[in-house]
Amino acid sequence: MKQYDKNTLIGFVLIAIILIFFLPQGTEKKEPNTEVQTKIEKKSIATEDTSSNNNQIGGETEEKENTKNKVVEEPEIKTLTKDTVKEQEFVLENDSIKLTFSNLRGEITSAVIKGYYSYDEYIKNKKDKTYKAKDIDIFNKKNSKFEITSDGNISKKNKFFTIVQKSPTSIVFRKEFDGDAFIEYKYTLNRKDPNLVDFTINSKGINNPKLKWEINTPKTEKSAESQEEYTGIYYQGAHSKDVNYTWNEEDYKASDWRSWYEFWGEEDNRELSWIAFKQQFFSTIISSKNKSFDENIKFKAVKSENEENVKSLGIETPIDNGINEYSIYFGPNSYEKLKAYDKSYEEIIP
Repeated sequence: MKQYDKNTLIGFVLIAIILIFFLPQGTEKKEPNTEVQTKIEKKSIATEDTSSNNNQIGGETEEKENTKNKVVEEPEIKTLTKDTVKEQEFVLENDSIKLTFSNLRGEITSAVIKGYYSYDEYIKNKKDKTYKAKDIDIFNKKNSKFEITSDGNISKKNKFFTIVQKSPTSIVFRKEFDGDAFIEYKYTLNRKDPNLVDFTINSKGINNPKLKWEINTPKTEKSAESQEEYTGIYYQGAHSKDVNYTWNEEDYKASDWRSWYEFWGEEDNRELSWIAFKQQFFSTIISSKNKSFDENIKFKAVKSENEENVKSLGIETPIDNGINEYSIYFGPNSYEKLKAYDKSYEEIIP
């Protein structure tokens, strides 16, 4: 009995030793391994670490690496997509004009005059009465540029505007910059005159803003030489009401921008009330409503170097922060119609 008790006691002691030294160690060893495994997996996703797959061979390895790359790159793709905007076009039209706008720079990219045709379209219709001639496009996206420039605080990387309002007769583009600086354009089809568009520029916090508008006039007539001869920029003095133009032979060979008094040799300050991008039979005329064009305005009237266009016409004029209101005429050079505006527009016709 004593021997049995002794053996029993020794057995209990051995069991206790096993429980104390083996079972706890096994438990502690399992938990840390799980935690380490989790940390390694999280790190590999965040840092694109594929070292754990280096010993794997074949398509299974490539598939796992591709799957891992997709997981890693997804947040970056979402971030880029948020800031990336694709160019979109918007149209305002009535019975007389069709204007196309782009959210890139918020500009007018095309101006179509309804019921009028280029010489080529006229000939196509004359030869084939079933052919429907296309209305004339007096300038388009391929050869025009419209933007506000400044002394450095406007980013040149992203020139996309946001559409903040759109209706069948009006569209508003807005671009915001650091701080509370912004530029906003509002285009509205005039209710009384189908060839007029009311245009408002509203800006804040822009360093020395300038409106820059370039139109490369497309070849639309039978004789390019004749069209070139009658294409240029007209403008009217705000006070004198005199109308002048910038298309002399010596003028349009100049490739740089020049002020109006460099064309005419006048030294006194002179504000302008309207400016016309005149083509042989059609014109785009921008007229200031609440502020005259600054006397420091510059023009460009350059003979085109390609066969598609006849001349490159442009204006660059300082504007003020705040509201600047304009009226833009898109239409034919009709003496009666232009004279009816009572602004001497008809004087652009030779």
